[in-house]
Amino acid sequence: MRQDPRFKLVFDAPKLPSPMNDVNLYRRSRIFCIMRAMQEMSPINQPDYVDGELIHVGGEDEAVSVHLREDGSLHRCTTSVQMAKKLESYLYGPPIRALGTANWVRHEATGWELQRFFIEEFVPLEDKTLARALSELEELEL
Repeated sequence: MRQDPRFKLVFDAPKLPSPMNDVNLYRRSRIFCIMRAMQEMSPINQPDYVDGELIHVGGEDEAVSVHLREDGSLHRCTTSVQMAKKLESYLYGPPIRALGTANWVRHEATGWELQRFFIEEFVPLEDKTLARALSELEELEL
């Protein structure tokens, strides 16, 4: 039996439970598997990165607002005043990779969503072809 990834196994039972709105029943030989929809998960904080073009740096307090645009989506981030001063020279410039702490939440219908991202450091991204990057790696004598 192929399981729908939106559902998780709750328990196996030889008897059917009373009808419930959020329960789906799947028959596997003579045992019924009772499945229920996955619920939202608590936020998860983890080290992560986001890429994009820096289009906004500003704010009036210690948590400076930073916006990165990547392929039509907008990443709304925050950072320290010291990091914002380093970032501002890349405003509307080449894309950067922002490294820091991400806060992710899983929604039942839409999946994972980045709620917050605090930028701790960054690196500018170079615009090069794969062939050029590989040839540069070959030139390194390791």
